Amino acid sequence: KQKKDIVGNFIWKFLYNQAQAPKKMRQRWQKALGVQSSFIEELLRLDGKMIYSEVLLSSIEYGGEPAIQGIFRDVTERINYERQLEFLAFHDPLTGLPNRRLFLDIVSQSIEEAKQTKKGLAVMYLDMDHFKDVNDTLGHEIGDQLLKRFAKRLKENIGANAVPCRIGGDEFLVLFKDIKKRADIEKLVRRLYKNIQEPYKIKEHEIKVTISIGIAVYPADGTTPKELIRRADQALYEAKIERNSYRFYIQ
Repeated sequence: KQKKDIVGNFIWKFLYNQAQAPKKMRQRWQKALGVQSSFIEELLRLDGKMIYSEVLLSSIEYGGEPAIQGIFRDVTERINYERQLEFLAFHDPLTGLPNRRLFLDIVSQSIEEAKQTKKGLAVMYLDMDHFKDVNDTLGHEIGDQLLKRFAKRLKENIGANAVPCRIGGDEFLVLFKDIKKRADIEKLVRRLYKNIQEPYKIKEHEIKVTISIGIAVYPADGTTPKELIRRADQALYEAKIERNSYRFYIQ
């Protein structure tokens, strides 16, 4: 039945992107005349599921006329695995947030953009107070669930012009972009304190979290990603003396 459904149909009927793919596919097939080429194409199976197919095109003669032969091989599993590896190279596996490597790249790019727009940036170094007590008393499974919930709430409350990052343990970084004045940062931090410290209900436990924050501002406190992170870390050290507070870097 499946072969019957396929025979006589144009290949572009099975392309995933119906709007643009037919033209793109035709161009690829035309380029294959007289040569051999291969590429990855998104296709729709008869059951409607999207797959990745490796397509090998070669020029042949059919019925005395030049023709193109296409050989298709399902490589969906391979593509998904490669994408997972790429994701893990730049993201924290527990929370799904960008890792330090990706965060440094994003901050570096944002600094270049800020040079053009003349707007400021801020890097926030955030630490959960007494997180070790959660692991010690409730176990690492609860601790991991708390980190995941915390990361989700952090992402939801920092706004569209901010990028969160988990660098390990209970330590997080946040890049705030398009900052015009210090009051903008303080407003964001107050909103964060208000929403992120609502109790977390995990299984039968209700966990209340407090946070300490250190903040460094570009360009006053540093002009490179590592310098801004280092200064934010120094400000965090001052904030952790009192706990549940935030501090700006002071030279």
